[in-house]
Amino acid sequence: DMERLTSQNATHQISASEKDNYFVDNYSRVDMPTRSVLRNGDGEIIQQLEQTDISRMKEAGWQAPEKFKVKAADDATDIHGVMWKPFDFDSTKSYPVISYVYPGPQTEPFPISFGSSDELALAQLGFVVVAMGQRGGSPIRSKYYHNYGYGDLRDYPLADNKYGIEQLAARHDFIDQDRVGIYGHSGGGFMSTAALLTYPDFYDVAVSSAGNHDN
Repeated sequence: DMERLTSQNATHQISASEKDNYFVDNYSRVDMPTRSVLRNGDGEIIQQLEQTDISRMKEAGWQAPEKFKVKAADDATDIHGVMWKPFDFDSTKSYPVISYVYPGPQTEPFPISFGSSDELALAQLGFVVVAMGQRGGSPIRSKYYHNYGYGDLRDYPLADNKYGIEQLAARHDFIDQDRVGIYGHSGGGFMSTAALLTYPDFYDVAVSSAGNHDN
């Protein structure tokens, strides 16, 4: 008997009253600043509380990251991700692409709510930065999607990441597929090192932090 109480297309973080008859809902997306509202137990908004003011960010040239969707290496499963561009982005130029990775299996590497990030800062150095999921990622999505990684956490995330970048490069002339970097921490450290060893003709540079290299 589950019922959706928040209809907005966003990530919702709530704090309910002791009697569960009211709750504060803070909701946002990577491309939508956080809004805070008070709702009754049926999910109806009864008062607007706060909205993030990003005017100073816009004065500094801030541009929202972009959500995208590509196919996994099976050419069937949808993979979601986020792309960051330089604030002075020029669509007529060609940019190296850097992929931030984490193979899971408990979460995925791209943000789903509003905020700052290392990827945002990295893009300002003249890169297009992407982060995307892969089969075997978040268990929140579905049991089939999550279970794909059971018994093998090594090969499929690399195949999905490579194929995802190839699709983005085919879709956008400003992405230079001949200049590809990859980096990550822990599982992402393992994955970035494995990327150079598995696809040395595709990935040019890897930065690996605290990798668990026996996945």
